[in-house]
Amino acid sequence: MQKIKKGKIAIAAVLIFSLLAVYGSVPSVKAVSLDLAKDILSDSSPSATGVTHTIVFDLGTSLAEDQYVDFTFEAGIDLTAANTVCPDNTTESAPSGQVVRCTVDAGQTLSNASIATTTVTDAENPSDTRDFTVTISSHQVGGAEIESSQVKIYIIEEVTVSAYVPATLTFSIATATAETMLNGEALTSTSSPTAINFGTLNGSAKIMGQVLSVSTNADDGFTVTVQQDGNLRNAAAADIDSYSTTSPSVWAAPTPNIDNENTWGHMGVTSNDTDAFDSGDFQGLDGTSPLTVFSHDGPANSTGDGAGTALVGYKVQVSAMQEAGDYQNTLTYVCTPTF
Repeated sequence: MQKIKKGKIAIAAVLIFSLLAVYGSVPSVKAVSLDLAKDILSDSSPSATGVTHTIVFDLGTSLAEDQYVDFTFEAGIDLTAANTVCPDNTTESAPSGQVVRCTVDAGQTLSNASIATTTVTDAENPSDTRDFTVTISSHQVGGAEIESSQVKIYIIEEVTVSAYVPATLTFSIATATAETMLNGEALTSTSSPTAINFGTLNGSAKIMGQVLSVSTNADDGFTVTVQQDGNLRNAAAADIDSYSTTSPSVWAAPTPNIDNENTWGHMGVTSNDTDAFDSGDFQGLDGTSPLTVFSHDGPANSTGDGAGTALVGYKVQVSAMQEAGDYQNTLTYVCTPTF
């Protein structure tokens, strides 16, 4: 009995040793990956052209002269028109099928001490909406792989974002008080939003104004014009003529000619909007054509620093020959935004 038992033990020991001899010498296989790898797309929409792949990577092992990095794009990513910019100390090769290569220049290295970037431009995206693989691999001169990593990009439909902003416009007329300065000249009386009352005219020039305010989100801004229904006139049809309607000019007192009633008195308009008037200039209203007194070329905010407010002034002066009477006319403002 003892002899048989020993024999079994000996046989078992031989079998165990044989298994170790067969399997114990097989090495484990582990792929070596890059320390960092990513591909940033400029456009991820299906079939997009002119797409840029910015591939950022960090080698685990530095590369020497003539060693190289391959960038292998999954089929469906079209590199036909692609151009490549490789990291410093390397030179790009024209795409070969789905592979772009950067080879280390003579006498140079591609270090693993810093992050490198390869840019592939003018690629074309696949028409499929799914993930695609880009493989980054480094190689010995003979082609043996040193390390590699796969990165994923995703092709997905574009998202259309829409919104609506309603057009806005507010326009108001406000009082301009006496002594307010307009282009270096003090207003002689206070107006209201609906009336400009010069009172008694006795030969001296009088000037009054109104504050115009505009708020709008019109892309091309707005224009404010003023028009009169005719010259200041009395019940007997005598009128105070308009100042020169040809173009703005510096104010001048009327020089009466007994044979020409048009020289006996006049009224003109000005503004502190330098796009409409130079300082000190006035122009007459002709009763037919609107005259621009205020404008801006973009959105405006009358409550802030947004070019939305202007002071418009009206000046009148008569000579001793101007016919007596109560004179009146009507002014109409029009604010026109351009969206």
